[in-house]
Amino acid sequence: MPTIAYDAPPPDTPATPEEVQSRVEDFLSTLRARAHSTEKMRRMHPNNLDSLTNAGVFRLTVPCDVGGYEADDYTVTEVLAQIARGCPSTGWICAIISSFNSLPAMFGDEAADEIYATPDLRITGAIAPTGAAKPVGDGFQVTGRWKWNTGGVHSNWIAATCMTPTRTGTVPIMAVIPESSVTHEDTWYAAGMAGTATGTVSVKDVFVPGSRTLPMRELTSGTFPQRRYSSNPYFNRPWLMWANVLGAACLLGIARGAMQAFMETLATRGPITFTRWERAAESPLLHHQLAKAQFDLDTAEMYMERMRLTMRQTLARRATVFERVKTRAMLGQVATHARACVNVLFEASGNERALTGAFNALRPRGIIVQLGLGGEMNLPINTIVAKEFDLRGRPAFDNLLDDRKNRDVGRIGKEERTKGVRHGVHVRRRIRLSEPIRERDRRHRCWPS
Repeated sequence: MPTIAYDAPPPDTPATPEEVQSRVEDFLSTLRARAHSTEKMRRMHPNNLDSLTNAGVFRLTVPCDVGGYEADDYTVTEVLAQIARGCPSTGWICAIISSFNSLPAMFGDEAADEIYATPDLRITGAIAPTGAAKPVGDGFQVTGRWKWNTGGVHSNWIAATCMTPTRTGTVPIMAVIPESSVTHEDTWYAAGMAGTATGTVSVKDVFVPGSRTLPMRELTSGTFPQRRYSSNPYFNRPWLMWANVLGAACLLGIARGAMQAFMETLATRGPITFTRWERAAESPLLHHQLAKAQFDLDTAEMYMERMRLTMRQTLARRATVFERVKTRAMLGQVATHARACVNVLFEASGNERALTGAFNALRPRGIIVQLGLGGEMNLPINTIVAKEFDLRGRPAFDNLLDDRKNRDVGRIGKEERTKGVRHGVHVRRRIRLSEPIRERDRRHRCWPS
């Protein structure tokens, strides 16, 4: 095997993950000062990118033998939460890159050597399988267009999900493509989180060697090909499960930042108009609002800790399907309570500049996606979907559905004859919802864990 010249860390790079965390905490005030500029630029502030790169943030999840840290789950999530606390958009980009930078270690050695030799490695991706990979020789000819590529303009590799034909049907695979082969489309106009640079990317007839592809089933289950990292538990866990944990850390950090900003301004706020309260801090209503926000933040913290614990357990054994599903469900709960915290603080702030700033950023094509204002656009973070996965991932519920399905099948003919088509349709709908989660998700091309 040829010798690979890996990118050596700069001399001033922190020696340990704990030093990375300390440097990020020292950088927090600067992140906050640049947050507004980041939103206006609609991408990460270039000085933030340089500082976080030099601080070793993007090496946290990279193997030690190529200059990374293989940092534990607590350190990685706390670093990401602190970044998001200072600048939500910068934190979200860092969470995406951190999850994808661990990806090459799960591929074969050839791909790991090639990708990890990239200076200042930053990989972003697109999970939705909106590309097509046609088998050609020892690789694939990839064509596709992917939305929601967060931070793609800051990356040097892009991992895109494609559908490819096999003998047993069409299956999704992850293909890692050089950024130089990708076309970026500036489609991200948002009120809030505008600085994530979540644009659209496309490729046409780009050849990707088979070494840089991996079935999504392996990434979701944690069953990877034999390689030099096969004996390292850090890189033999379900990758999508790991990505969910890192995404949750960013959402938690945003809520922490909102609470910090609120408390810093509370002491200086004057009277509440049309009330007898001379200082906002004296208002009982505000006390209740603040308590509600704090409880939501505490609940998000508890779910975050449960996600870390679940991830930590997979270092000693293979993750179960229920654990994978549960982690995704808990991501939805972190999002729910983090957003609830931000919403309450937003209502209690009484600051017209918050609304003014939001609507000034709006464009004719704008989409409101800020955690405190927006909807649930991203499937892994959609709280309704998260609850569905949590319930249907429970073995007891599977058994209940199997029993109910058997009973309902016998009823269809009788109900249609005696009560009409309307009731027959109702029964059929119940049976459709009772389908095993694996079969239903296979047809809809989504992965529950």
